[in-house]
Amino acid sequence: MTHAEASMKTKQAMADSLKRYMEVKSLSKITISAICEDCGINRKTFYYHFKDIYDLLKWTLEQESLVVVNQLDVMVDYEKIVLTLLDYVDKNRALLVHAYSAIGKNGFGQFFSSSFERVSLDVIDSAAERQNVELSEEYKGFLCCFYSLNIVALLCQLKISAYSISASRIAIILLLSPLWLSNSVLSLLLSLTKPVSTIHESSPFSSIFL
Repeated sequence: MTHAEASMKTKQAMADSLKRYMEVKSLSKITISAICEDCGINRKTFYYHFKDIYDLLKWTLEQESLVVVNQLDVMVDYEKIVLTLLDYVDKNRALLVHAYSAIGKNGFGQFFSSSFERVSLDVIDSAAERQNVELSEEYKGFLCCFYSLNIVALLCQLKISAYSISASRIAIILLLSPLWLSNSVLSLLLSLTKPVSTIHESSPFSSIFL
C-alpha cells in the first residue's frame, strides 16, 4: 500500500467514524479524542490530516458529494436525479441535519449546487434552442446559478429544516421545478427577441444581453 493509499484509508476511517457519531449527536458534542479512539489512532495522526473537527466534516461532505455527483453523472432524466437526491437525503438525514446546523445554509448549499447547476443548464440550453435564441456564456452562467441556487434553497428548506413535509410531496414540488424553470426561461428568452435597440446601451447588463 502506498503512502497516499494509506493516508486516504485513514482519512476515510475518520470520516466514517464522524458519520456514525453524527447519527446520534451534534457536531459540537463530538470530540477529536472520541474519533481517535474509535479509529484506533492518536491525536497526532488526526492533526496530520485535519486541522480540526470542522475540517474533517468539510472533507467528509466533499467525499459524500463526489459519491452523489458520480451517481447523477450517468443520469439524464430529471425525475431520476431528484429521486436519487431525495433517497440519499432520507438515508443520511441525521448526518445532513447536523451538518446543516454546523455549517449553515450557505455552506450546506454547496453540497447539492453542482448537481442542480448541470440540470438547470440543460433546461436553459433546451429553452434557448427551441426559441432559436443565442445567449452569451456569461448570461447562461448567471441564469444557471440563479435557478440552481433557488432549487437548492427549496430542498434545504423543505427537507433539512423542521418542515414536516413528506418525501413524496417534496418530490412533486421539485419535479415541477423544471416546468417552472423552463417556462420562466422561455418567457425571458422571448423578451430577448425584441430589437436590440430596446436595451439601453448604458445599462450595466447590456454587455451580457447583447
